[in-house]
Amino acid sequence: MAAPLAACSNPFLTSYQGLRCPPVNTAQIATQPPTDATLLGTSDFVTEVAVGDVEAIQAAERVGANIVQWDRAFLRKDVVLARDEVLGDSGGDAPMPVEPATAGDSATAVEGTWYRIHARFWRSNALGGFPAVASEPRRSSASTLRDDDTLVGAFFRPSDDRFND
Repeated sequence: MAAPLAACSNPFLTSYQGLRCPPVNTAQIATQPPTDATLLGTSDFVTEVAVGDVEAIQAAERVGANIVQWDRAFLRKDVVLARDEVLGDSGGDAPMPVEPATAGDSATAVEGTWYRIHARFWRSNALGGFPAVASEPRRSSASTLRDDDTLVGAFFRPSDDRFND
């Protein structure tokens, strides 16, 4: 039997950029940035795999954040013709790899939906346990949001001229 999808790596963790503090036992989802907490880091990735609060909270607890705020933005839908014998039966536990069909193959249309996920991880100042030299979290080139950026619809508007080259 294939391993359950939940056993796969957590994309919030694999794309995490920032400081790590001692793990916490409980983290919560925030809808607004907290006022008495320090931003530890961010996670920014594109995925076709369904992720949600459970994965965001697990990642937060592991990096030492007790507050996480995340959002999902729709990117696109793809339809690929996959060879029927490749689709097979995964037992419902894990997705099967999709191989493109070629002329003459028996094929099925497989639809995929892609999302951009962005998360911000905070640790309450009252918890302490911060590294001796706290610095601005490392940012990947794809992670460009800052605390003073504003949400405009499904997109963030930068607070400075980062994108006006």
